[in-house]
Amino acid sequence: MEPTQIQSDLKRFPERNKEAQVALVLGIVGVFSSFVFALAGIICGLIGLIMGLRGRKSEKGNLAVVGIVLSGLAMGFSFLHALLKAVLMTAFQH
Repeated sequence: MEPTQIQSDLKRFPERNKEAQVALVLGIVGVFSSFVFALAGIICGLIGLIMGLRGRKSEKGNLAVVGIVLSGLAMGFSFLHALLKAVLMTAFQH
C-alpha cells in the first residue's frame, strides 16, 4: 500500500480519531471506577474496548491500543472486585 493511499484512507474516516480518544478516556475512567463500583467499570471497559477496536486504524491508533489495554484492565479489576465482594459477603454472613 502506498503512502498516498494510506493518507486517503485516513481522511475518509476522521471519526476514528475521536473513537480512539474516547476509548482512552473510557479506559481511564473504567480503571478508577472499577475500584468503587464494579458495574461502572465493566460498562466503561466494554464500551472503551469496542471504541478502541474501531479506532485502531486512525491516525491516533496508539491511543486506541492504550484504550484497549486500559479497558481490559478495567473489566478485569471490576470482575475481581465483584468476586471479592461476593466472597467476603458470604464469608461474613455466618
